Parts: sequence; C-alpha cells; structure tokens
Amino acid sequence: MFHCEFIENESEVEVMLNGTLDIQVKLKDTANQYRDLLHYKRVTMNFRGIEAVDATGLEYFLQVVDYLKDEKIDVKVVEVSNHLKEVFDILQFPKILGEQIYQVNY
Repeated sequence: MFHCEFIENESEVEVMLNGTLDIQVKLKDTANQYRDLLHYKRVTMNFRGIEAVDATGLEYFLQVVDYLKDEKIDVKVVEVSNHLKEVFDILQFPKILGEQIYQVNY
C-alpha cells in the first residue's frame, strides 16, 4: 500500500514516498495531497521507501512532476534504490525527468 509523509522546512518540503507506486495510487486520487505542495518553492521526492513500481504509477508520478514544474516549483527526485535505478534506467526515466530533477547517485 502506498503512503507519503511531508517533511516541511520553510519554503521547501521533502515528500517521503513509501510502499508500491502503482495503479492504486492513481485510483486513490493522491493528487489532492499534492495540491498542498503548491505552497512551496522546492519539492524533494524521496523514493527511499518505494518497494516497487508499475507503468501506471510511474506515469502518474510524471504527471505530478509536470504539474509542479508548470507551477514553477523546483522538483527533485532522490534516494532511489538500486533495483529501481535499473528499472528507471531501462525506461530512460533519468532522461525523461532531466538531470536537474533526477538527482540520484550511481
């Protein structure tokens, strides 16, 4: 089951993502939570707690990132596990997001 926690710090927030990023996330309409992110200048999406992803979950995540970027919010993706890095590399996720957003060490 997916859940997230917001760790706030003045003009920025770190979103601790946990569980499985899949179609259930989209069906729960988690976007309502992300509207709260519009109050920040910088949002860091921390993937440390993500155990698995599917195509629908990644598509939804990209939509959220695009939404935040359109609102001129600086977005970063950090702490992706090694097994997810492999999946993301195959799907060219770092290239899609760009180096400014996808800040994962190899």
